[in-house]
Amino acid sequence: MINLNTIYLQRTIKYVTFVTIRMEKELKNKLTDILSKIELFRSFGADQLNKIVSNSSIRFQNYKDDSIIISQGDVYSELLILVKGTCISEITGYNGRIIQIGHLKAPFIIAPAAFFSKNKISPVTIKTGGKDQSGIVQLIVIPGKDLTYLISTSALFTRNLLTIVSEMVISLSERVSFLTLNNIEEKFMNYLALIKEKNREEEIILPVKLENLAAYFGVERPSLSRSIGRLIEKGKIRKSRKGGKLAYIITAD
Repeated sequence: MINLNTIYLQRTIKYVTFVTIRMEKELKNKLTDILSKIELFRSFGADQLNKIVSNSSIRFQNYKDDSIIISQGDVYSELLILVKGTCISEITGYNGRIIQIGHLKAPFIIAPAAFFSKNKISPVTIKTGGKDQSGIVQLIVIPGKDLTYLISTSALFTRNLLTIVSEMVISLSERVSFLTLNNIEEKFMNYLALIKEKNREEEIILPVKLENLAAYFGVERPSLSRSIGRLIEKGKIRKSRKGGKLAYIITAD
């Protein structure tokens, strides 16, 4: 006689297995699609990405807003890629003062050079700084063994990674130059000049909000606003409108 409980259990297991396989497939497809849009995997074909996802432990990881992803001094054993929401990078000085280093917007590869350092120590604290419409901050995590394998087997991946690290070094050099300037007015003028040079346009739209720029300079937002006002009064810059957005024009060297 057939046990009805046994039949029910078998059907339940079969259904759960089917749903699990389907969810895993959908998750892999989503992961492959997002990787195809990230600079690190630029020029990779769909078949290559499918193979990478299927043969690795690359995964999604979600965080709520105001969460710490990695702390300064933690071991950085996996490569983190921000794919949804925004994050903030900070450094805590010996006196306890917290300095905001940057405002990270997806997609962004977090501190790739730290993985290759001697001790693999994170030089900064990364925390979530804004969720997207789905209510989460989402990262893609590439485990160390998978990252090492990709570097050793794919010249294209290695070239993309070196390009990204090089651009980050240049950005860090610019950041250091801001910190060495004597006052906020000099920092803001230098910042505008860099954007003007990169975009090759007279009208300069700030790529970040003033509060984020102030944190980048290591100053308070009201101090930055006053400095901008003084630059306008001195005739060194003037305000304009470009595409409905506030822009600045440098009027004096």
